[in-house]
Amino acid sequence: MTPEYLRELADKVDPDQLWRTPVLEQASLPEEQRWRLDAGVALRRHAAHVADLRLALDKRESVLLIPLSPNSAAHRNVPTPDNYRQHQARWQPDDQPIDTAPKDREILVFNTMTGWYRSRWTDGEWPMRGWDGKQGTWYPRPTHWKELSNV
Repeated sequence: MTPEYLRELADKVDPDQLWRTPVLEQASLPEEQRWRLDAGVALRRHAAHVADLRLALDKRESVLLIPLSPNSAAHRNVPTPDNYRQHQARWQPDDQPIDTAPKDREILVFNTMTGWYRSRWTDGEWPMRGWDGKQGTWYPRPTHWKELSNV
C-alpha cells in the first residue's frame, strides 16, 4: 500500500482528526472515539514507515529501527547487508506502471505486499499464476510490471 493510500484510510477512520486532540484530553474521549484516534494514529505511523522504506529502496539502503520505548522508535538509513542486496535488486524504480502493462501475455507484476509474481490479465485483475493456472488474486493491486525475459 502506498503512503498516500494509508493516509487516506486514516482520514476515513478518523474523519474528525481526533489525533489533533491535546494529549491530556485524549484520555477522556469515549471508547469509540479513542479507537478511531488510535486507528488513525497507527495508519499514519505506518504510512510514514512505508514512505521511509520506499525512499531507502530507491537508494538501495535499509532502514534500521531502534526501539526507544514500547511505543516509539528511532530510525535511520544504513547500507544494506550483502546477503539482502540481491532481494532489493528485484525491484527497480524505473519498472513500468501497471496501467501500461500488456494484457495479451504473461508478465511479472509487482504488488507492494507480495513482491513480484507471474500474472496474465484475467477478468479485470492480475491474479497470481502457478504451474496449474490461477492460484489467487492479491491485494492491493499491482503497481508495476516487467517482461518475464527481463528477470
